[in-house]
Amino acid sequence: MWRACSDEGLRAAFSEMEVPLHMRVTHWNMRFFPLMGGIGTYISSLIRNMPDVEFDIVTNAIRGSPLSERFADNATISRFPPYDPVISFWNRWGRKALVPPAAAAENLRTLRQKRYLRANPPDLIHFHDIDTYTVEVLRLLGSPRRLIEQYARMYHPDALPAPTLLTKHFDTMLIPNSVWAPWERLFTLQYRNIIVLTKAREDFWKREFREAGVDSRIWLIPNGVDMDMFRPTERSPSRDLRIGYAGRLDKLKGEQLLEGILKGLPEGVVFHGVFPGEERLPSWLSGLPKETCKLDFDIPYERMPDFYRSVDVMVNTTVIRSTDRTITEPMACGIPVIKAMTGDDFPVVDGETGLLVPPVSQEFTRAITRVKQDRGILDSLSKRTRKVILDNFDAKNVTARVREVYAGLAG
Repeated sequence: MWRACSDEGLRAAFSEMEVPLHMRVTHWNMRFFPLMGGIGTYISSLIRNMPDVEFDIVTNAIRGSPLSERFADNATISRFPPYDPVISFWNRWGRKALVPPAAAAENLRTLRQKRYLRANPPDLIHFHDIDTYTVEVLRLLGSPRRLIEQYARMYHPDALPAPTLLTKHFDTMLIPNSVWAPWERLFTLQYRNIIVLTKAREDFWKREFREAGVDSRIWLIPNGVDMDMFRPTERSPSRDLRIGYAGRLDKLKGEQLLEGILKGLPEGVVFHGVFPGEERLPSWLSGLPKETCKLDFDIPYERMPDFYRSVDVMVNTTVIRSTDRTITEPMACGIPVIKAMTGDDFPVVDGETGLLVPPVSQEFTRAITRVKQDRGILDSLSKRTRKVILDNFDAKNVTARVREVYAGLAG
């Protein structure tokens, strides 16, 4: 099992710090999957880089995992039943049958988690967004205003036994005509201390709080990248152009866009994709030719650097404004990214650290064909990708900024 504080170099560096943080922080995240990137990786990075802080991760119970376990030298996971199923919302019969009990189970889990927090109050509760699964459950129930308000109040800071901090990992309100936007706004405006990950989100939420007449403190602190773990290595050239993709597949991640790209792969291009679960894949993906499309599932996070370094370029089809780890981590390895334009695209700068294209499959195909015909483009981009990540996303610097927030809120 991965250990958050086993690195002796990290401990030696920590011993030189002037003011250790002797405190207990609870990370409250409904679906904590430490090896699958996303929020799990964000939390794991903070645990690894703060060995002086005792962490408790409060999350939902999942089949095959104990209700309580030691996650690292300085972190414990506390899981609460009922066990958390993942409903496929594309199956209309599954939705009709499972959404009501899923909503009841979500409510019971939350009540048990709050009861645990009251019995074991930490110095700080670091909350991480209600994910879109929970919001979708509410939406499929019809999302009556009274139900949404009642559910939002369950997470109100005034009802919790310690100071609270919210990290906004995604913002459905930045999606035009988002069905989840009313819920997200109501939920977010309850909090007074918020970390956002991109400049666009900082500007957006400062405006929202100002228009609502609510005082808040908002810190812009991006996702950090472990620059020792994600680093370039010598790579052997290949005859075919190797393109990669990592992450889940859904509407927000640009599933239809990726489908168009893969169904129109130019000759001499091969695809390698890493996904969080084979059972959740759409049928079109499993039907792709195995000669040109390799698929891996649920690979351990520590193997992600090897995956990134095995491809020549990554494609990122996310259609919302987001700085995914599947952008910053490969760039730290010296692998450029072809990214769908969203208006908040840093650290991908077109022609300098990557390629930006309109969110149309034909435009991706055109960019892929271009770099296939001229590999010198990728060589030129690779020389600048790591530096922009080192200057802006180094996990050590990011952790130092979160430490300051922790100390200020719990002090």
